[in-house]
Amino acid sequence: MKLLAAVLLSLTLISSAAAQAPRIEIFGGYSVEHIAPCGDSTTFAQEFSCGLELGELRSSKGYFQGWNGSATAYFNRFVGVTADVAGHYGAFSTDSRYSFLFGPTVSLHTPILTPFAHALFGFVKESAGGGIQSSFTKPEFAIGGGVDLSVSKHLAVRPVAFDYEWQKNPTSGLSNPTGFRLSAGLVLKF
Repeated sequence: MKLLAAVLLSLTLISSAAAQAPRIEIFGGYSVEHIAPCGDSTTFAQEFSCGLELGELRSSKGYFQGWNGSATAYFNRFVGVTADVAGHYGAFSTDSRYSFLFGPTVSLHTPILTPFAHALFGFVKESAGGGIQSSFTKPEFAIGGGVDLSVSKHLAVRPVAFDYEWQKNPTSGLSNPTGFRLSAGLVLKF
């Protein structure tokens, strides 16, 4: 009971000492993504292909690396809306994934830490080269969150943001691809 009272008191003090939430936050940084664009590597053996496979999915052997940027506009201290854009590139110079996502964000702004969570919906545009040329645009969603560490009133570091991703499979009859995205970078607060 004393532990519960101490936790509640701590949360109350943190909430009352919460930093003034910014109206807008702009994030930019490095991102790594792992998602099989057409499902698992068995799709080629089943004679299904969305054009991104050469025997097995190239993406299943590694990660897509790239960038992630977002802007969040807050309605109040806790709730905002986020626009998120990311570009990731595969093993071949012609392999790319660009996602355009939008959705609600909730956060708890404190003087030092700002944990947040979001649910983002939109679409992914994917292109592949190598021996097979293919391109498609399909629905995608991401759910996740992260934490920001304040450096100053207008600058924070985002050491980690994690998103679970789902996209509609471009080839009917195959499972919808899922994966994850990790991002890290800087946040400007206005």
